[in-house]
Amino acid sequence: MKGEFKPALLPRLLKQVEAQKLTGVLAVNAQPVKVQVFVDQGRIVYAAGNQKGTRLADLILGRQLIPADRLQQLARLAQAEKKSLGVILAERRLISTDSMKGLIREQIQRAIFGLMKFGSGSYEFRAQKINLGALMVLHLPIDRLLSSSSDDDEEKAVLDEPTPPPPKQKKVTGQSLVITVLKDQTDLPPRLETVMKARKALNDDKSDFSELERILRTDQSLVARILKVANSAFYGMSGRVGSLQQATALLGYKTLTEIVTIAGTASFLKKPLKNYGLTARQVWHHSMAVAFGCRSLAGMVNPSMEEEAFITGLLHDAGKILMDSHMADCREAMDKLIGAGRQDIFRIEKQFLQIDHAEIAAALFQKWQFPEALITAVRYHHEPEISNDVEMAYIVNAADAIAKSHEQGENGYGEVYPVHGDIMEYLGLREEEVIMTLGEISEQVKQIVFD
Repeated sequence: MKGEFKPALLPRLLKQVEAQKLTGVLAVNAQPVKVQVFVDQGRIVYAAGNQKGTRLADLILGRQLIPADRLQQLARLAQAEKKSLGVILAERRLISTDSMKGLIREQIQRAIFGLMKFGSGSYEFRAQKINLGALMVLHLPIDRLLSSSSDDDEEKAVLDEPTPPPPKQKKVTGQSLVITVLKDQTDLPPRLETVMKARKALNDDKSDFSELERILRTDQSLVARILKVANSAFYGMSGRVGSLQQATALLGYKTLTEIVTIAGTASFLKKPLKNYGLTARQVWHHSMAVAFGCRSLAGMVNPSMEEEAFITGLLHDAGKILMDSHMADCREAMDKLIGAGRQDIFRIEKQFLQIDHAEIAAALFQKWQFPEALITAVRYHHEPEISNDVEMAYIVNAADAIAKSHEQGENGYGEVYPVHGDIMEYLGLREEEVIMTLGEISEQVKQIVFD
């Protein structure tokens, strides 16, 4: 079925498709507009065009729901998995299913009504099987779509505009939130700066103990904390380490690097997060659990990454500290999510603030000139599949899941947050290795000094 297209012909053409219960694609070329309408058994399931506002991405960007760079990554992922962008977004719960269906309904209407505004051209209907599993399917009746009287006057008004204006924001969101947060974080905190310098010295073969002592000399309270951690039960040195020199001799540079990292990041990470419903101890506990989990998993997957995996795990949730004051409006939604035994809080952040704690932390660490591998792993630790195969992102994701299982177990909920099968497959992990790591985390966290 094909022929000359005129705007007045469109209603009759769509009615014919519906009456014959056709399945396939109606392609209309009415220069400069090109539109494809996908139908299944005579009902429209999807439509898209080449004009601005007739693509799902346009609507999402217009409403500032997802940053442009993130949307591009998700679009590439959709292409690779041969799914629509709507399906990808719904699967990852970045936009609720109901909201997504509303956006797609608007997209379909924009594409079809756009044809009514332009001149003649040609059309062709190609009968073919529609892969419904790859689409966010609506099955819209033709009558409802073409009806001049709509139950939703507001939606019709929106359709009259070529590009919808962004909604008025009562709070700072998206990239504006990043700018706001980073403005208050001008320089690397002195203690974190000391940690990074000390780690560099400890990993430099040409450096000696005097260099480490020179770096730490300016922060005696940090030295005291280092010695306290070194004497904790975990390192088996209770009461035997009285100086940095002794710590170096008894524990070695590798272990001392870990201890310096723990001691030096505590003041930055050990803070209550009121709007996340977390005490300072819970924040620090989780950071430590993920750090030990990362180190353990890196030892199985790629031992050369153990030290970097440890600090990456320790800092993976730093973005929550920066976002906490902006999360007040999300508290009720988060309480429901946690009450239901789910931990995907980053999706709530995206829903309310159009950005998540991983993105905020990555932006901050970029500003502080942290190693690129650490930045990328933190940025994608909730979605390592779009990290371009950054192994550390997968390790942090797995360690985070294991740590949450440990925390759920401690609270009497059982191990309810397993490592995703795709993550295990990518890292080449077996179930018994994950269980072993869970057991190690439980013991390690108990034995480290937190106070």
